[in-house]
Amino acid sequence: MLLMLSILLGLGNGVDTYSFCPKAGEFLDLFFPLETLPSIQTNSYVWGKNIPPVETYVELPRQNFLATEPASDAGKEVLRMDSHSIDSYWSVSLVSVERAVQFVTWCKKKDALALIDDLSYSEWHFSSVLEKSLFQRDVYQVFCLLDRLEGYGAGIDQPYLNSLKEALKLVFHRALLSKSEYDQLMEHRPSKLNRTFFRSRLDEESPKLYLPEPVYGRTAGWNEIDYSKSATKHFITYEGRSFIKVLVKTPGISQREFLEYRKRVFSKYGQNVTISSNVEPLPANTETLLLRTFGVFLTDGRYADSHLPESVTMRIFRYETQRLDRKTSDFRGTDILSYSMSRENLMKRPGSLGLAEDELDAPTFLGFFKSAPDHGNSYSDALATVRYNCIGCHSELHYGAATVFSLAKDPTMHYPRGNHLYNEMLVRTEEKNFFLLETRAFTNIFFDD
Repeated sequence: MLLMLSILLGLGNGVDTYSFCPKAGEFLDLFFPLETLPSIQTNSYVWGKNIPPVETYVELPRQNFLATEPASDAGKEVLRMDSHSIDSYWSVSLVSVERAVQFVTWCKKKDALALIDDLSYSEWHFSSVLEKSLFQRDVYQVFCLLDRLEGYGAGIDQPYLNSLKEALKLVFHRALLSKSEYDQLMEHRPSKLNRTFFRSRLDEESPKLYLPEPVYGRTAGWNEIDYSKSATKHFITYEGRSFIKVLVKTPGISQREFLEYRKRVFSKYGQNVTISSNVEPLPANTETLLLRTFGVFLTDGRYADSHLPESVTMRIFRYETQRLDRKTSDFRGTDILSYSMSRENLMKRPGSLGLAEDELDAPTFLGFFKSAPDHGNSYSDALATVRYNCIGCHSELHYGAATVFSLAKDPTMHYPRGNHLYNEMLVRTEEKNFFLLETRAFTNIFFDD
């Protein structure tokens, strides 16, 4: 997660992550920097203004990041992560023409085109198919950012942007997996919990280091909320780059009984579940799980789930109805668990799935991305904590069932009979578990003009 340090955006050590080619490490440092800056800081740094360094840890910033001028102590608000983020900080460039211009200016300042050209023609020696898969996901995410900048107006150097995209296409095609490589990736994926890193059972006193079995593909005793027809907001936000699963575990209630519960709740409240205060409660110790795994592309254009988690987010309702409990994360009965993937950890310690638990009081940007501003779900680049980010999104007003967005989904919406899934962003192929991703970004990166 994020640490408060006085180091400027752009420094890093990606070569320690990607060893197959030194240029790949530089690519990681450039587009997934270890150091990030809230918006005023970004403006100042990209445009060459001086930001005074600060040598000590500081409190969380409290200024309004939408202001036009940096505060006198702006240098205190530089953030450093303990590993390269899984979502590029430069996602912020999609907010406005000004931010898009900043991103392209940053690329020019760091000579990104020369770096990507060198990368496309360098020798690659992957240590594993896992390293190749991770690098592919990073290249595709950066291409998605660049692709979305088209049409941002005269402020963008369009020829330069097009050159970046063409260079990235060459890199992406070299990183595609063969079918045998994908099979190898699946064979080496951990299939059961490693007790060296996590606990398989939820402790009554503390949820720390609890990792539920669905993360390893075992869903017995869990109820999956089917979003295959109408995609989740997360799936849309990540532009199909990630597979999303939403699951609920209800102690003492069977799958059939939970389905009947969902029908009752939806029939009574419809889309208003999360703004209603008297929703029928879920049983004590109900667990909700949002599992995000990254997708990989094969040489023939097919798309498949790596089943390797980028993030795991859980909420556990200790009681049927809220009560004061200072041991729980929100002090009224909800425990929050959040894990994020580290590329370095995944490659060095695959038994951990690369997951590290996010400290609840660590600083984070609001929204889905944690370590990058997310203007699709937040109005500013302001910083909060992991704890508040979860509470602010779900449960500032209510507790339990009324905070579960998936209960506002029609449980009678059946699995689509045709081949188009997830708002028609995915198309089933003849071979089970393989798809075609029908998005503009994939079309532009995979096919020739």
